[in-house]
Amino acid sequence: MVFGTIYIILENDNVVYVGETKNYRSRAQSHISSSKLEKYNAPIYQYIRYRGGWEKGGFRICPIYEVGYGGTKEQLRELETYLIKYYSKTYILLNKEISRYMYMWWTQNDNKNNLQYETIIK
Repeated sequence: MVFGTIYIILENDNVVYVGETKNYRSRAQSHISSSKLEKYNAPIYQYIRYRGGWEKGGFRICPIYEVGYGGTKEQLRELETYLIKYYSKTYILLNKEISRYMYMWWTQNDNKNNLQYETIIK
């Protein structure tokens, strides 16, 4: 049995988001539907809309690790934090909150939409 899942959102072959959840199927569907609605303005959703949506932008969501039954929320978060730190060495991640050990900026200026994303980690 699975306690929780760590997943990534990819744009083509580039990791753009790392997340954790206890219900992978529900969370994946939530990401897809939330990214289509302007009222959800998390950086990952804004970026998906900016790039034309899931299909046009080449986005997909993939589970990468499972924490077995008997696992804890803390274990899931620790694994998520580790993977965020790992992937952020190679990719620009759009996680809103990452970990207290990291400090990351990502800014995208577009004359039409004037999008600015800023993630500050303390």
